[in-house]
Amino acid sequence: QVLKECYKRSGGNLAVGMEMFKRPHQEILDKWTNGEISEKDLLYSTDWDYEWGYDYNHYKEIMDFIRDNKIPVVALNITKEFGKTIRKKGIEGLSDEEKETLPEIDTTDVYHRKYLERILMSHGHGDIDMSGLFEKFYQVQCTWEDVMADSISKYLSSPQAKGKKISGIRRRWPYHLSFWCSKESIPK
Repeated sequence: QVLKECYKRSGGNLAVGMEMFKRPHQEILDKWTNGEISEKDLLYSTDWDYEWGYDYNHYKEIMDFIRDNKIPVVALNITKEFGKTIRKKGIEGLSDEEKETLPEIDTTDVYHRKYLERILMSHGHGDIDMSGLFEKFYQVQCTWEDVMADSISKYLSSPQAKGKKISGIRRRWPYHLSFWCSKESIPK
């Protein structure tokens, strides 16, 4: 219902950013939105079960509305494998080629760090070694967030987005979806 209201209020001039989809899959999403591939092909080609892992039926009504109205979908996230690479090597350990795919990643926000520490501990990780495991978790989380913001910013700066508003869909713990709507880019 939120997405339908955003669509209505924007006069149909809307794009949707989705963390469920990874940036390398943008072309596949464009084909799906334009009716060039089936839902089955979309899920297979984006490796939905591995990359996202949650039941697609939770998103189906949203995705059907997007496709029925030919609303552009912006793939926001990094791949699971890239996240694993960052978790293993850290941002500093990435190759120059890997680093070039990233915007500036900010890991200096003390309030953000404390917020994520509380979240991790609330999920039963209160006894973890925060110096090692948390730092890698934090670098991956900051990368996800900064890459998603960069994806939105790049889309809104593109000719395809002229005059568009953007709405975003993300999964919130444990099984809820959250939406946001914005006339402009999302501030950092």
